Amino acid sequence: MEWGIESVLLLVSLLTIINVAAATLCFGRITVRYLDRELLAQGVDMTEADGLGMRFPWYVLAILSNRPEHQPFVPGEAIMRLRRPKDIVLARWISWSFFLMMVLAIVVFLGCRILPGWDCE
Repeated sequence: MEWGIESVLLLVSLLTIINVAAATLCFGRITVRYLDRELLAQGVDMTEADGLGMRFPWYVLAILSNRPEHQPFVPGEAIMRLRRPKDIVLARWISWSFFLMMVLAIVVFLGCRILPGWDCE
């Protein structure tokens, strides 16, 4: 098997997708479960507002934000008070993993459309 740019990008993309899945699983099991329990103890039930799973990215933004008053869908100030150092690490892990996955998706998409010699079919 010859390792061309397509093979390397495919391998890196698969590893990135696995990394995003692991980050999402860890963030959900550790941080979201903790925040939901603590917010419920304070009388705030966020599980009803989850709908399509949008609670995860809003929690990530609230944990990483320095301006909790600008969080429209989650109680930013309560999350800022409740966040732990490991929650910040997990939020950074999930955000950087997702960012890397999006960059790779754009590179692969543009490479298949624009660059000559890429056989993506």
